[in-house]
Amino acid sequence: MNCLTRIFGLVISFIILSGCQNKDIGNAAESDENIAEKSSLNSFFEKKFKAKSWRTNPSDTLLFSIEKNLEQTYLSRYNSIWFNDSGLSKNGEDLIYVLRNIQGYGLDSTLFERTTIRNLLANANSNEKKFHLELKLTREYYRLGTYLNRGYLSEDKYEPIFEIDSVEIDLSQHLRAAAENNTILESLHQLEPQLPEYRHLRQALVHFTKSYPITTNSARICTFKTDSSKCIKGAADALVDFGYLDSNSIKNDSIIICAIKLFQKHNGLNQDGKPGTNTAKAFLISNQERYLAAQATLTKLRWEKDQQRTSYIYVNIPSYTMKVADSGQYVFQKKTVVGNTWTKTPVFKAELEYFVMNPVWNVPYSISSKEILKKVKKDSTYLTRNGYVVSQKGKQLNSNSIDWQNITPNNFNYQISQNSGSGNALGKIKFIFPNTNFVYMHDTPSKHFFAKDIRAFSHGCIRLQHPVELAKYLAEKQDLSVQKDSIQSKIDTKKNRVVLLKEKIPVYIEYHLAGTDVNGEIEFYRNIYKKDLQLLAALNKNQNS
Repeated sequence: MNCLTRIFGLVISFIILSGCQNKDIGNAAESDENIAEKSSLNSFFEKKFKAKSWRTNPSDTLLFSIEKNLEQTYLSRYNSIWFNDSGLSKNGEDLIYVLRNIQGYGLDSTLFERTTIRNLLANANSNEKKFHLELKLTREYYRLGTYLNRGYLSEDKYEPIFEIDSVEIDLSQHLRAAAENNTILESLHQLEPQLPEYRHLRQALVHFTKSYPITTNSARICTFKTDSSKCIKGAADALVDFGYLDSNSIKNDSIIICAIKLFQKHNGLNQDGKPGTNTAKAFLISNQERYLAAQATLTKLRWEKDQQRTSYIYVNIPSYTMKVADSGQYVFQKKTVVGNTWTKTPVFKAELEYFVMNPVWNVPYSISSKEILKKVKKDSTYLTRNGYVVSQKGKQLNSNSIDWQNITPNNFNYQISQNSGSGNALGKIKFIFPNTNFVYMHDTPSKHFFAKDIRAFSHGCIRLQHPVELAKYLAEKQDLSVQKDSIQSKIDTKKNRVVLLKEKIPVYIEYHLAGTDVNGEIEFYRNIYKKDLQLLAALNKNQNS
């Protein structure tokens, strides 16, 4: 049995209440009640739409847009989108399906009139009632389409929590085309971002919400080192509450370990099957909080201005990962080490222009004047032993001739660099994407950090696991001057060499609290920098209101 494989899926059944059979068409001059009994559904709808008594003029910006789109929708077609003479149409069934499963879209169910629609649907026994429900469903489609396209909006004002640039979409035309072709589901998916990060997470969230209870339950367990037997028992009980373990399996250690590994994977932890310190901390977080993290991530991705990216490098800070996307699909994924809480890795976009083999490290002033200076004062041989060179105004100095004990950060006026070599802080290769933050990706001699769950140890730059593989990929993809098979031999020469890319590659450094692995399985990450707190609070408040 594969411990990380879980069969997802629920059978969703729908009970659709059909409308009453229509009677023969009567006199056109009869009342609406008689028309409802004697005319076809669309004839009745046409008369109602032309009467325009259904119009509203709300002051709310979103609602005003919805009403405008609604009117445009029925100007050219007066017939029903969601009903036919037999009852709910395929279009109607598809929209009801989405509304019933709105949690899987990362949207708050309280923003939609699901209960009202359910009650109206159960009593849609006349054309008049169907017409009222028709308008309700169309308005819900526009509300849903707006939220999926532009981002999650707060309940009170229907405004985004943060400023975003949105492009106005002709939703009425979009709906009319979908209605004609019975492609309501497809039309809603088209309104969503097409980013791989969004698409994979949204699909994974559907499985997560169907497979695990979204509750506020959390658990406090002991760590494995304290009492292994007691700890396993506590973990098993917690796993039952979290939906990872069947209550009948709480005495089967192999199944429990398998469930622990899956839980660890979903929480971005090493899958050793042991409830250690970080795993115990993960049990303190409820599935509701994880769902909020996914909601926040999807919301931010809906706000993303650059929705056309297909081939790029994507670094998600909280996941400690770097992914390479090619034509909208991930090619490979590597672990990273990111900035600690004092020297955070910033969020930004840049373009990868070149990489350097056997790089020289020009130590930033903030590091040399503080950290390195402290080490030199404690050990006068520190600079020489680690291959550091000291310069002043472009002239190299003998570091032993400097009275370091009288140097402070205030009078420090030296430039320190580290020669290439096995001990170089940048390792054997670095990748440069010029930016105002002076951040880049690079190798590291401190490989042991990649084995840790929490990998926030750098000064802001991104340390990359197996960086040579990225260089080989770039060399092969762009047919560079240095060939894929010769990269390692060029590195082995220990000579500094710059390799320019033929085409710049976008690099996105982002901060998302949920995502997926390369196989599309959902993962949740610790909020190491305590970001997105306003967004998370608003999402939580809205769902608890």
